[in-house]
Amino acid sequence: MIGLFDVDGTILDSMSIYENLGYNYLKSLGICANGDLNEILYPMTFRQSATYLKKHYLLKASIDDIMLSLQNNIYDYYKNKVLLKDGIREVLETLYQLDYPLYIVTSSTKELVDISFNRLKINHYFRNIYTCDDLLLSKEDKRFYLEIMNQLQVDAKDCIVFEDNAYSALAAKQCGIRVIGIKDQYARGNIESIADIYIENWRDLNENSFNDCR
Repeated sequence: MIGLFDVDGTILDSMSIYENLGYNYLKSLGICANGDLNEILYPMTFRQSATYLKKHYLLKASIDDIMLSLQNNIYDYYKNKVLLKDGIREVLETLYQLDYPLYIVTSSTKELVDISFNRLKINHYFRNIYTCDDLLLSKEDKRFYLEIMNQLQVDAKDCIVFEDNAYSALAAKQCGIRVIGIKDQYARGNIESIADIYIENWRDLNENSFNDCR
Protein backbone atom coordinates (compact mmCIF):
# COMPACT_ATOMS: atom_id res chain seq x y z
CA MET A 1 0.00 0.00 0.00
CA ILE A 2 1.19 3.49 -0.92
CA GLY A 3 -0.33 6.27 1.17
CA LEU A 4 -1.09 9.63 -0.47
CA PHE A 5 -1.83 12.15 2.28
CA ASP A 6 -3.51 15.50 1.92
CA VAL A 7 -2.21 18.15 4.35
CA ASP A 8 -4.71 20.85 5.29
CA GLY A 9 -7.68 19.46 7.18
CA THR A 10 -6.20 15.96 7.00
CA ILE A 11 -2.80 16.01 8.71
CA LEU A 12 -2.83 19.60 9.93
CA ASP A 13 -5.71 21.22 11.77
CA SER A 14 -5.16 24.28 9.61
CA MET A 15 -8.33 25.12 7.73
CA SER A 16 -9.44 27.75 10.24
CA ILE A 17 -6.64 30.10 9.09
CA TYR A 18 -8.11 30.15 5.59
CA GLU A 19 -11.70 30.39 6.76
CA ASN A 20 -10.93 33.44 8.88
CA LEU A 21 -8.06 35.01 6.95
CA GLY A 22 -9.92 38.03 5.58
CA TYR A 23 -11.86 38.50 8.81
CA ASN A 24 -8.69 38.49 10.92
CA TYR A 25 -6.91 40.86 8.54
CA LEU A 26 -9.74 43.38 8.74
CA LYS A 27 -9.94 42.93 12.51
CA SER A 28 -6.25 43.86 12.77
CA LEU A 29 -7.17 47.14 11.06
CA GLY A 30 -10.08 47.77 13.41
CA ILE A 31 -12.64 47.02 10.71
CA CYS A 32 -15.70 44.84 11.29
CA ALA A 33 -16.21 42.36 8.44
CA ASN A 34 -19.53 41.32 6.97
CA GLY A 35 -20.84 38.00 8.26
CA ASP A 36 -20.61 36.31 4.85
CA LEU A 37 -17.01 37.36 4.12
CA ASN A 38 -15.58 33.85 4.52
CA GLU A 39 -17.98 32.40 1.94
CA ILE A 40 -17.24 35.24 -0.48
CA LEU A 41 -13.46 34.81 -0.28
CA TYR A 42 -13.40 30.99 -0.21
CA PRO A 43 -13.23 30.37 -4.01
CA MET A 44 -10.93 33.36 -4.67
CA THR A 45 -7.19 33.47 -5.26
CA PHE A 46 -5.01 35.66 -3.02
CA ARG A 47 -5.07 38.47 -5.57
CA GLN A 48 -8.82 38.25 -6.03
CA SER A 49 -9.29 38.27 -2.26
CA ALA A 50 -7.00 41.28 -1.83
CA THR A 51 -8.80 43.13 -4.63
CA TYR A 52 -12.19 42.43 -3.07
CA LEU A 53 -11.05 43.56 0.40
CA LYS A 54 -9.54 46.77 -0.96
CA LYS A 55 -12.59 47.75 -3.01
CA HIS A 56 -15.33 46.61 -0.65
CA TYR A 57 -13.77 47.98 2.55
CA LEU A 58 -12.09 51.03 0.92
CA LEU A 59 -8.64 50.07 2.21
CA LYS A 60 -5.71 52.45 1.73
CA ALA A 61 -3.14 49.67 1.28
CA SER A 62 -2.29 48.52 -2.23
CA ILE A 63 -3.50 45.16 -3.51
CA ASP A 64 0.07 43.84 -3.41
CA ASP A 65 0.51 44.99 0.21
CA ILE A 66 -2.79 43.36 1.21
CA MET A 67 -1.69 40.12 -0.47
CA LEU A 68 1.64 40.26 1.37
CA SER A 69 -0.11 40.76 4.70
CA LEU A 70 -2.40 37.79 4.08
CA GLN A 71 0.52 35.59 3.04
CA ASN A 72 2.60 36.67 6.04
CA ASN A 73 -0.26 35.78 8.37
CA ILE A 74 -0.44 32.30 6.85
CA TYR A 75 3.34 31.83 6.99
CA ASP A 76 3.43 32.82 10.67
CA TYR A 77 0.57 30.44 11.43
CA TYR A 78 2.28 27.46 9.80
CA LYS A 79 5.66 28.30 11.27
CA ASN A 80 4.55 28.87 14.85
CA LYS A 81 0.98 27.85 15.57
CA VAL A 82 -0.62 25.13 13.44
CA LEU A 83 -1.20 21.81 15.19
CA LEU A 84 -1.63 18.21 14.09
CA LYS A 85 -5.08 16.70 13.95
CA ASP A 86 -5.74 14.44 16.89
CA GLY A 87 -4.32 10.95 16.45
CA ILE A 88 -2.50 11.50 13.15
CA ARG A 89 1.00 11.20 14.63
CA GLU A 90 0.23 7.70 15.87
CA VAL A 91 -1.18 6.67 12.48
CA LEU A 92 1.89 7.96 10.66
CA GLU A 93 4.24 6.24 13.09
CA THR A 94 2.39 2.93 12.68
CA LEU A 95 2.49 3.10 8.88
CA TYR A 96 6.13 4.17 8.96
CA GLN A 97 7.08 1.23 11.17
CA LEU A 98 5.24 -1.08 8.77
CA ASP A 99 7.41 0.38 5.97
CA TYR A 100 4.49 1.73 3.92
CA PRO A 101 5.69 4.38 1.43
CA LEU A 102 3.97 7.65 2.34
CA TYR A 103 3.72 10.77 0.17
CA ILE A 104 2.21 14.23 0.50
CA VAL A 105 -0.32 15.44 -2.10
CA THR A 106 -1.34 19.03 -1.43
CA SER A 107 -2.62 22.29 -2.85
CA SER A 108 -0.45 24.07 -0.29
CA THR A 109 3.16 25.06 -0.99
CA LYS A 110 6.26 23.02 -0.19
CA GLU A 111 7.48 25.91 1.95
CA LEU A 112 4.44 25.78 4.23
CA VAL A 113 4.57 22.00 4.43
CA ASP A 114 8.28 22.06 5.29
CA ILE A 115 8.13 24.73 7.99
CA SER A 116 5.16 23.15 9.74
CA PHE A 117 6.30 19.53 9.39
CA ASN A 118 9.80 20.36 10.64
CA ARG A 119 8.44 22.06 13.74
CA LEU A 120 5.99 19.23 14.38
CA LYS A 121 8.69 16.64 13.64
CA ILE A 122 6.75 14.58 11.10
CA ASN A 123 8.68 15.34 7.89
CA HIS A 124 10.67 12.08 8.13
CA TYR A 125 7.52 10.02 7.58
CA PHE A 126 7.18 11.14 3.95
CA ARG A 127 9.28 10.27 0.92
CA ASN A 128 8.22 13.18 -1.27
CA ILE A 129 5.84 16.13 -1.55
CA TYR A 130 3.62 16.60 -4.61
CA THR A 131 1.99 20.01 -4.93
CA CYS A 132 -0.49 21.53 -7.34
CA ASP A 133 2.06 24.24 -8.15
CA ASP A 134 4.65 21.65 -9.15
CA LEU A 135 2.30 19.57 -11.28
CA LEU A 136 0.36 22.58 -12.61
CA LEU A 137 -2.86 20.73 -11.86
CA SER A 138 -5.66 21.07 -9.32
CA LYS A 139 -6.28 18.25 -6.88
CA GLU A 140 -9.85 18.27 -8.13
CA ASP A 141 -8.52 17.17 -11.55
CA LYS A 142 -7.96 13.42 -11.83
CA ARG A 143 -4.85 14.11 -13.93
CA PHE A 144 -3.17 15.25 -10.71
CA TYR A 145 -3.31 11.70 -9.34
CA LEU A 146 -2.60 10.08 -12.69
CA GLU A 147 0.62 12.06 -12.96
CA ILE A 148 1.71 11.09 -9.45
CA MET A 149 1.06 7.42 -10.15
CA ASN A 150 3.01 7.75 -13.39
CA GLN A 151 5.98 9.28 -11.57
CA LEU A 152 5.87 6.61 -8.87
CA GLN A 153 5.29 3.85 -11.42
CA VAL A 154 2.41 2.38 -9.42
CA ASP A 155 -1.17 1.32 -10.16
CA ALA A 156 -4.32 2.78 -8.62
CA LYS A 157 -5.02 -0.51 -6.84
CA ASP A 158 -1.78 -0.03 -4.87
CA CYS A 159 -2.72 3.43 -3.57
CA ILE A 160 -4.88 4.88 -0.83
CA VAL A 161 -5.66 8.60 -0.62
CA PHE A 162 -6.27 10.19 2.78
CA GLU A 163 -8.40 13.29 2.28
CA ASP A 164 -10.94 15.63 3.89
CA ASN A 165 -12.12 17.39 0.73
CA ALA A 166 -14.92 15.70 -1.20
CA TYR A 167 -13.95 17.12 -4.59
CA SER A 168 -10.33 15.99 -4.31
CA ALA A 169 -11.53 12.60 -3.10
CA LEU A 170 -13.82 12.32 -6.13
CA ALA A 171 -10.90 13.00 -8.49
CA ALA A 172 -8.94 10.19 -6.82
CA LYS A 173 -11.91 7.84 -7.08
CA GLN A 174 -12.21 8.62 -10.80
CA CYS A 175 -8.70 7.18 -11.16
CA GLY A 176 -9.68 4.01 -9.33
CA ILE A 177 -7.83 4.97 -6.13
CA ARG A 178 -9.37 4.01 -2.82
CA VAL A 179 -10.07 6.86 -0.39
CA ILE A 180 -10.13 7.09 3.38
CA GLY A 181 -12.02 10.26 4.27
CA ILE A 182 -11.38 12.19 7.47
CA LYS A 183 -13.87 14.59 8.98
CA ASP A 184 -12.99 18.27 9.14
CA GLN A 185 -15.43 20.94 10.25
CA TYR A 186 -14.40 23.29 7.44
CA ALA A 187 -14.43 20.73 4.61
CA ARG A 188 -16.58 21.40 1.55
CA GLY A 189 -18.76 18.71 0.02
CA ASN A 190 -19.96 15.38 1.36
CA ILE A 191 -16.87 13.19 1.49
CA GLU A 192 -18.73 10.61 3.56
CA SER A 193 -20.68 9.59 0.46
CA ILE A 194 -17.53 9.32 -1.68
CA ALA A 195 -14.88 7.70 0.52
CA ASP A 196 -14.46 3.93 0.78
CA ILE A 197 -13.90 4.42 4.51
CA TYR A 198 -14.99 7.49 6.47
CA ILE A 199 -13.65 8.31 9.92
CA GLU A 200 -14.45 11.18 12.25
CA ASN A 201 -11.13 10.96 14.09
CA TRP A 202 -7.75 9.45 13.26
CA ARG A 203 -8.04 7.31 16.39
CA ASP A 204 -10.90 5.48 14.64
CA LEU A 205 -8.46 4.12 12.05
CA ASN A 206 -7.09 0.62 12.52
CA GLU A 207 -5.56 -2.18 10.46
CA ASN A 208 -9.04 -3.42 9.50
CA SER A 209 -9.65 -0.10 7.78
CA PHE A 210 -6.87 -0.86 5.30
CA ASN A 211 -8.15 -4.38 4.78
CA ASP A 212 -11.65 -3.01 4.08
CA CYS A 213 -10.17 -0.79 1.38
CA ARG A 214 -8.67 -3.69 -0.53
